[in-house]
Amino acid sequence: MIPRLLFLLASGTLLAAEPSPTPATATAPVNPLATSAGGGLRITAWNDLPIARPSETISVPWSAVREAIPGALVQHLVVRDAAGKPLSYQVTNTNPLSKDPGNLGIAYGELLFQHDFAPGEASATFTVERVEAVPTPFPIRVFARYVPERLDDFAWENDCMAHRVYGAALAAPAPPGVKKEVLVGSGIDLWCKKVDYPIIDRWYNKGHDHYHHDEGEGLDMYSVGTSRGCGGTGIWSGGKLQVSGNYSTWKVLANGPIRAVFELTYGPWKAGGRTVRETKRFTVDAGHQFDRIESTLTAEDGKPEPLVLAVGLCRKSSGKEESTVGFTRSGKEGFLAEWAEGLHGGLGTAVILPRGFQEFAEDDLNTLMLTRAVPGEPVSYLAGAAWSEAGLITNRKAWDAHVKDEALRAVHPLKIRAEVLHPATAGIRGRTPLEWAVLLARSEMRRLGTSLEGGGSESKARWDYAASVFADALVRLGRATGDASFTDYGILAVASHVTPEGTIRGYDPAEHNIDNLQPGKVLLEGLELDPSRKDWLAAARSLRDQMKTHPRTADGGFWHKAKYRDQMWLDGLYMGSPFLARFGAEHGEKDLLDEACRQIILMDAHGYDPASSLHRHGWDEKHSEPWADKATGRSPSPWTRSVGWYAMAIVDTLDVLPGDHPQRARIIAILNRLAEGALRWQDPSSGVWWQVTDQPRREGNYLEASGSSMLVYALAKGVNRGYLPRDVYRPAVQRGFDSLVNEFIVAGPGGNFSLVKVCQVAGLGFQSKSGRPRDGSFGYYVSEPVVENDPKGTGSFIMAGIECQKLFGE
Repeated sequence: MIPRLLFLLASGTLLAAEPSPTPATATAPVNPLATSAGGGLRITAWNDLPIARPSETISVPWSAVREAIPGALVQHLVVRDAAGKPLSYQVTNTNPLSKDPGNLGIAYGELLFQHDFAPGEASATFTVERVEAVPTPFPIRVFARYVPERLDDFAWENDCMAHRVYGAALAAPAPPGVKKEVLVGSGIDLWCKKVDYPIIDRWYNKGHDHYHHDEGEGLDMYSVGTSRGCGGTGIWSGGKLQVSGNYSTWKVLANGPIRAVFELTYGPWKAGGRTVRETKRFTVDAGHQFDRIESTLTAEDGKPEPLVLAVGLCRKSSGKEESTVGFTRSGKEGFLAEWAEGLHGGLGTAVILPRGFQEFAEDDLNTLMLTRAVPGEPVSYLAGAAWSEAGLITNRKAWDAHVKDEALRAVHPLKIRAEVLHPATAGIRGRTPLEWAVLLARSEMRRLGTSLEGGGSESKARWDYAASVFADALVRLGRATGDASFTDYGILAVASHVTPEGTIRGYDPAEHNIDNLQPGKVLLEGLELDPSRKDWLAAARSLRDQMKTHPRTADGGFWHKAKYRDQMWLDGLYMGSPFLARFGAEHGEKDLLDEACRQIILMDAHGYDPASSLHRHGWDEKHSEPWADKATGRSPSPWTRSVGWYAMAIVDTLDVLPGDHPQRARIIAILNRLAEGALRWQDPSSGVWWQVTDQPRREGNYLEASGSSMLVYALAKGVNRGYLPRDVYRPAVQRGFDSLVNEFIVAGPGGNFSLVKVCQVAGLGFQSKSGRPRDGSFGYYVSEPVVENDPKGTGSFIMAGIECQKLFGE
């Protein structure tokens, strides 16, 4: 199989192989890769904070881009948002000495682009495509450089603020007879700008005096001196701050248009009785008031004993004696913020320690945050500033609020998933839903061979509800396409379990297992084609007879199985009601039509949860099961596949329910209420549904293929039959099927396709194979194995393709 990339990243770091998604609330469906020259990459970013997050930088390893788009070139890409709008992007090369023959000896690092998350926007989706045209250069919003013409300064900026630090030439003594400024200080200086374009080169070209005056772009009004300025560091030892001199070496690793990365080294200097050095890596992103800084200390004694790193702010950051200064400290949230009012307006500075904060400290020049630093291990912090005259943050209250939001963002990074879109699945426009159904059916038939056939001493096949979902789908596909090979395969897969006498191998009616009725639907299909098969009819009657003695709840609901006492499950409605209704309609047993309706109505009455607008997986009449709510008897979490089973049960039962049946209108009303819940929880970004339907924000949840396919099938059929309003549900079905293809279909060798991300099994009561209680909780549902090409998924996808063809091929 061609590898399908499934990454979970935070701040550009690969975390795990399974996503931890949250739901989207304000993004459009994925844009098909209409301009891709073969394959592509879909990126989904999840935000678990309710606040606005402007200019979030989304980072994807270049290796993921290369995997999705072989031979990808930096200058021949386009990154699009969910609406199809092209975005600025950047590809970093942070390790130029590494070799990658596929990229002419250059090891690219990351693909970067940005998105503004609105308040409450929980996810956003993007695509990366290959294009022939070279994009117009993107505006430069970040910039960093060594400034030899000004005494070895190193300066950097983004579209919000500019900074500099002092180099070795500034610390060197002046030659005899030469007037020269001498300053030893490792603090971080500020230049306050009110424009969003680069000003570093412009201001250095002005000369020393001019950039101390605002000539329309801002000015240098900040006096760092020997203080820590805005985020400088030192070692705290014996109640004193011990600091290095000016930086000694520099290295630029990336330089715009979205991100600049560079390293500065300091030292050696004496601190706490040890000789130490420091390397700082700065990451400067466009649109941010804060830079991310990683400080790594090394000790010449080689000992691992930790040091106390101090990160500080100058206590008079406006540089004017007339200024008024106020500090806001939060050890719990890990930040220190200052706001000063002076002759040139208000200036806010702040440092944020996302993790490891110990205490605050002060000396004559600085207010400090202290943290433990182990030699050789980086300490990450944020340092930033805002000037009132820039018009974005104009007072102390606004600055404090911004700093608190930044502190939250620092500990809640975006979670990012990157997935390959194979050339065949990059966009669905070239294939109809029925064609996709055929492709997956053929692929699965080739994989299975004759393994679905039963009978004979060598057969390992069983009378099985799951396999029969796929078999049923093949029979329907044969009807839809006129291709008898599908029909024959599907009927043989089930009918081969039936003896000439009409008994069913592997079937024990005494188990009173309602799942055993599901294969009977295929026998009824076979009888429609060949009514002479008395063996198939006898087998179908034995299934009907099972339900005459099947145990029931007090109000007549079928137990799911004899061993699940007093319990109704949504799954059982799909196994039982459509079979009973069809058998009753075709063999003159109208009481079975009434029975099928009664089961649907009882499950709705007992299982529907109005708070989530969804039906719960199970209901315990006695309210005594460990998983059962003591007041309602319902299981705790809605599981998407169980909702899908129920939805399919309703539309398939309605197929054979007479138009004048007294319960028909009620069954259609139940379908409409179920559809409203499904529409409510259809993920706005991906277009499909999560494993635990109503908890997409929670860690560990994932988009699931079988339940999503079932819901697309049921909604499409509901629209096709006139049960659901077309104007409401047709767009949802269109987006749903498009997303089934883009989200779950992957291509493999030999032209085969697979359906991925299918929950293998889930139930209630007893224990799973892993030993975990099947308690209906979120944790249980997301713990079950996730597989590919499970027949519950492939069959449902094929049925969805058939119904969507009817809907979209009109």
